[in-house]
This record gives sequence, C-alpha cells and structure tokens, in this order.
Amino acid sequence: MKISRRKFIEIAGFGVFFSLMAPGALKQAESTPLRPPGSLHEKDFVRKCIRCFRCGQVCPTRAIQFGEWQDGSLAETPILADLQTNPCNLCMECTNICPSGAIRSLEPTISDVRNYVKIGVAQIKEWECVLINGRRRICGFCLRACPLMGEAIYINEQGWPEISSKSCVGCGLCAQVCPPKAIDIRGISYE
Repeated sequence: MKISRRKFIEIAGFGVFFSLMAPGALKQAESTPLRPPGSLHEKDFVRKCIRCFRCGQVCPTRAIQFGEWQDGSLAETPILADLQTNPCNLCMECTNICPSGAIRSLEPTISDVRNYVKIGVAQIKEWECVLINGRRRICGFCLRACPLMGEAIYINEQGWPEISSKSCVGCGLCAQVCPPKAIDIRGISYE
C-alpha cells in the first residue's frame, strides 16, 4: 500500500502535535505509576486524590514525590519515583493522613501489608545479580531487607534469589540494599 506524501505529512504532523500537547498521556502509557501503600486502583485514585501533599509531608523516607504539571494525570499526585534511593519503609503514616480516601488507612502490621499493600513488584535483573552470575557465593542482602522474607523474596533450589510476584508489595527495600542495583520495582496494571 502506497501512502501519498500529503497523507504522510498529515499523519506525522498529528503525531508531533499529540506528543507536544499530551506528554503525560504518552508517558503514562509506557508504565504504571508507583503509588503509596493503600492507594486505590489508578482511575479511582486520580479521581479521589485532592492533591493536598499531606502524604509526602509525613513520609519519613521521602519516598513520596509529586508529579509535575506536564505529567498529565500524574500532575501533583503522589508517586514513588525512586525506590532504589528512597524506599517505602511501610510505616503507613501516609495512609493515616489522607483526607480524601484515595489512600486507605492501614496499620504498619505484616497482616495489613500482606493483605492491602501493592505498590508494585520487584524484578531482578539477572545479568546484574552477583549470585546468579556466580560473581559471589554469598550475598542475600535483598532477602534480609524484605519485610516478607521467605514469601516475597526467597532463595530457589539453585541458591539464587527469586521474587514472588504474588507476595511482593513493591516497597523497594530490597532494591535499596542490593550492591549492584540489580533490582527494579515495576508498576502493576489492574486492567
């Protein structure tokens, strides 16, 4: 199928226009934002969040940052932008100060963490993990940092760390302590 030069320019122009006018829409389509513990599903969260900034003000680890104006629906809403540097320590301070209900009130107990927290899921970059690559025989920093040790992160039959996507809450504590930074936290999709 051959496209005329005029049609090509129209299509390209539309793409450029869309990317300039809606950068947040493109950015959001690439990944799911990491929200504070206890956050509602994304559509409900964005609708209910009143952008009061209280959750970020009480966060002791400064894990909670706020989206910029050009981030579309993320604008001025709480996001956990860099869990390798500032992980969520699951203190639940942010959950008890949210006035709108965008973040449900939770207690800092293993039971509440297990049942109600799903920030994201940790993923091991196998090519960087010192145990998987055989560069070290002993490490286990990620395992010891995990609040759900043995459930969310465990050692498999080969002696390597493995993450259970079902149990991992995505707090980032494992990512922070990993010496080669071989762990990323990914957003989850509720669709």
